[in-house]
Amino acid sequence: MNAHFLNSDILEIGMPHDFVALVSSVSDVAIVTDRSGVVLDIIWNLETDQGFDPQTLIGQQIAELVTTECRAKIAEMLTAEGPEEGGRQREINHKIDGLDEFPVRYNAVGAGDTVIFLGHEIGAVAALQSRLVEAQRALDQDYSRLRQLETQYLSLIHISEPTRPRLI
Repeated sequence: MNAHFLNSDILEIGMPHDFVALVSSVSDVAIVTDRSGVVLDIIWNLETDQGFDPQTLIGQQIAELVTTECRAKIAEMLTAEGPEEGGRQREINHKIDGLDEFPVRYNAVGAGDTVIFLGHEIGAVAALQSRLVEAQRALDQDYSRLRQLETQYLSLIHISEPTRPRLI
């Protein structure tokens, strides 16, 4: 997919073409907002088969595009002044009308009056993490059942043994 910022006006706010090309090549999603969180532009390199048009996100509050639990992370990222402050990766779950919920790992960098969110979709990683958690739960349940059976077995052995004086 030949990605580019959807809103050509973004180049007028001081982003050179080379920078836009770089962002396009390294991000699944790149969102440019003002400091109040209004989406100014977006690069969308995600495949969506649901007829989604990312252009519809321009002008919306970024906080309205994520789950309730992630809004505090977005607010924190909007205050980033540079890579040192906004460079910490944060996993954000998007909830956008017309799309299934999906996770993205973002870095945010403040650039004057704008914040650039550079993201990688991590749905596959999240699915693997979920499978790992389920496997761990299954192992824990099996271990618990094994411990219960062992306790019952030892109780039966203890009950079935004739009582003999023990030598100490």
